[in-house]
Amino acid sequence: ETAYKANKTALDYLTAQGKGLYKGNFADIWYDEQNCEAIMVNQFYYPDHAFDQKNIRPEPLTRDGANDNQAILSLLMAFPKADGTKLELDVTRLSDPAYNQQFMTEFYTNRDPRFHATIFCPGTIYPCTNVQLEGGQKYWNAWYEQEVDGKTQMNSLVDFQTGTSIGGGMSGYFQKKGLDESLNNASVYQAETDWIEIRFAEVLMNYGECANEIGKTQEALNVLYQIRERAGIENTTGNYGITATTQSDIREAYVNERFVEF
Repeated sequence: ETAYKANKTALDYLTAQGKGLYKGNFADIWYDEQNCEAIMVNQFYYPDHAFDQKNIRPEPLTRDGANDNQAILSLLMAFPKADGTKLELDVTRLSDPAYNQQFMTEFYTNRDPRFHATIFCPGTIYPCTNVQLEGGQKYWNAWYEQEVDGKTQMNSLVDFQTGTSIGGGMSGYFQKKGLDESLNNASVYQAETDWIEIRFAEVLMNYGECANEIGKTQEALNVLYQIRERAGIENTTGNYGITATTQSDIREAYVNERFVEF
């Protein structure tokens, strides 16, 4: 109850100051600086306080370090489909080529818009100024099979095209959210994209979680609806794909939505 009142007070105060959920494209929250959703911001600017993004960018589009910020499977799967329903992976059917094609089609298309705004996926063009690689190739990090000493192994096409590996055992799913697309290899230490430490969305979800814990179920659900509406989720079901109704299920829905949103 105390936490609910504190967060409600914070939410009402911020709303009165003109703060709210960003109404534009989700990806633009980090580029439309000082927008209505930004509450506390680490304001980066070159040369005095630049953002080092070398670890965000993959080889061979960086220097001095790479591959340190890649999405694991649980995050990739946490983003729902475009209608808010959950993306499912049946690991018992991975040997079925038809199922693999169906799953990868669902994985790459008709997803929550936050998915492609947050994560760079292999097979898509990497957004940066030096995207052109040797021989006019672009950074389409796909994988191919190769027979080595009688064994089949998977290699990166980037390695094949440029002789520069993205690292063994790496997924190739890199951070796209907040990426300074103006950088090239030489300027990876000079990013100027502001990093928002606290957004209005977080204050709103803090309030919603507290509402759930004191039995204000509809208030808690309404917050999730607002978050998903802003994300661009299709409301074909009337609840943006949120099926939770009990306190424990709504609590879990908040955990998952935070994973995606933040």
